[in-house]
Order: sequence, then structure tokens, then C-alpha cells
Amino acid sequence: MATKQELYISLDPQEYKQGKTQILNAELEVITNIRHAKTMKKLAAQKRVLKLRLHKLFENLANSTDFIESHMPTPSIPKSLQNALTPSQTPKIVVSRESLSQTAKQAAQEAEPKMDSEDRRLDYELQEIQAKLRMLNR
Repeated sequence: MATKQELYISLDPQEYKQGKTQILNAELEVITNIRHAKTMKKLAAQKRVLKLRLHKLFENLANSTDFIESHMPTPSIPKSLQNALTPSQTPKIVVSRESLSQTAKQAAQEAEPKMDSEDRRLDYELQEIQAKLRMLNR
């Protein structure tokens, strides 16, 4: 007779195999969800950093534009030509490709994922569970 702490149940081998598979699949899903949540947290942090950088770039652009406009001479266009000019004929500001490529390189360097010890541990557990599942499904 079993004590209060021990309880033995006889199961069909097929039921045992199905139950074990379900438990391992549940563990696999939990680990996958944890990894997904960590990835989402990292992406949110990267998004925040990129937004701040973009905000700073826009501030710099606005300051540069204000500086340029403050140092530009006032136009002395004859009144007869002022009416002929339309807003689409005004010169456009061009941003150099070099500054854009530098910003893109910085963003790419920060976006590289770095595996910490917990990520490695989760990967190891994931591989162990997948190996157990393969052994059960033989």
C-alpha cells in the first residue's frame, strides 16, 4: 500500500508516451515564449535608442537650417519676378549620402544581437527538450 507521499499509477505505454510528449511540448513552448519576450524587449530598447537618435538628427537639422537662414542675405528679387516664381521652383536641401551611410552603419552595429548567458542556457534547454522529443517519437 502506498503512503501519503507515494502514489503509483499503472499507465499504458502509449498513454505514458503521449503524456510525456505533451509535457515536453509545453516546456518547449514556454522556453520559446521566454526567448520571444526577451527578443521583443531587446527590440523595444533598440527602437527607443533609434527614436532618440532620429530626434537628435531632426534637432540638428532644424538648428542647421535656422543657422543657415539667419546668415543668408535677404533676397532682392524684383516684384515682377516675385509673382512669376512658384514655391516648387525654390531650391531643395540635399543631405549627403555619406552622413546617411554613417548613421545606417551605427544603427546596424547597435542592432547586432549579443547572446548573454541566459540566452545560451535557454538554447541549451531547448536543444535538450528537442532531443528528448526525438527519442520519444522514435
